[in-house]
Amino acid sequence: MPSAYVLGAGRLASALVPGLLAAGWRVAGSARSARGRTRLRRLGAEPLPLERAAGFDVVLLAVPDSVIDEVVRGLVPHLTRGQVVAHGAGALTLDVLEPARRRGALPGSLHPLQALAGGPFQPGAAAAVDGGPAARRLLVRAARDLGLRPIRVPAAGRPLYHASAVMASNLVMALADLAAETWARAGAPPAEALPALVPLLRGAVENLAERGLPGALTGPASRGDAAVIRRQVRALRGEARDAYRVLTRRLVEIAARGGLDRARADAVLRAAGGAPRRPARRQPR
Repeated sequence: MPSAYVLGAGRLASALVPGLLAAGWRVAGSARSARGRTRLRRLGAEPLPLERAAGFDVVLLAVPDSVIDEVVRGLVPHLTRGQVVAHGAGALTLDVLEPARRRGALPGSLHPLQALAGGPFQPGAAAAVDGGPAARRLLVRAARDLGLRPIRVPAAGRPLYHASAVMASNLVMALADLAAETWARAGAPPAEALPALVPLLRGAVENLAERGLPGALTGPASRGDAAVIRRQVRALRGEARDAYRVLTRRLVEIAARGGLDRARADAVLRAAGGAPRRPARRQPR
């Protein structure tokens, strides 16, 4: 039976602990506060002091990125040679675990690519797994036992990998807020903004999952409707206008890849404040 010691009692731990227990792992953990330890117990993990961490195959750091350095320093005296220590930070490489490596532990990382809200992992979600052969082997097993799909991201690519994840999740919240603000400026009831817009957002994501790009595109940019784009740009203000113009220019290029007539695509680009694409010059023979 594999075993895991989970440090932390937040959203990541709330998915790790029950998921590993359900897969037959022995799981215990630790949290700084009495409230955190109570939460671990409710999740099914026995709270144990750091001194007991050495008795587990892997130590999973389910803590905020900003405190990983500090947590690792406190953990190092209690590690054993050959034990896997893994963080769950998408933006960090294994360098942050260097003190554990010097102790003889095997550094690794397991980053579930999911916006966690305190519930379980979404089955089939990707998880970036890194580490040497032995660490990676155990972490890949953990990821699969959690219902995740392990992938590998080069260390040099971690900032861009995490930025990609931020664009697909966190920045969508900012876009939703701009949409709600624009809704209210239109004179529509502000309290109805998110109840009205979230189903639209959900439908767009479901369409994207089913049809991919450019098949999932809808709206004026996908149709090459420059007149509608022009009117909306004139009506918008501030950040909402800037975001609309930037994203519309991206949308029309996706639509062009899907077959939108180049002349109509260029008209939309002009309406959104962008320059039409210049045709490639032919090289003289």
